[in-house]
Amino acid sequence: MDKETYNTWWTNKDNFTEKDLNSYKEILKKTYSIHQNNDPSSKIPKSSTGKKWKELVSQTWKEIKPPKSGSGLIKYHDDPIEYKYVYNLSQLLQRLYFIYAEEKIGNNNYHNEKWAL
Repeated sequence: MDKETYNTWWTNKDNFTEKDLNSYKEILKKTYSIHQNNDPSSKIPKSSTGKKWKELVSQTWKEIKPPKSGSGLIKYHDDPIEYKYVYNLSQLLQRLYFIYAEEKIGNNNYHNEKWAL
């Protein structure tokens, strides 16, 4: 199959049936090949600027994408900023190693503290 045929065969509905399309969608879902790095926990699609992605695969992603969570609003407060004083380099490194270990296992509660250090 030449490149032009490969790039356009799926745009012509005469080349495949609805059953074929549904089978393709199931393959994308079951193999997680539509997810970034084929990781099902990823909320990011494996995307492309190609015509096939824009017209075919992106429609499948819209059907299966995980629901968004969170409020979407940033809440500001006027509470005083809490500073942590570091008295020596060893103490700072120990705290950074701790934060790194927590983030490595998936705990992101220390994100703001990390950037404040």
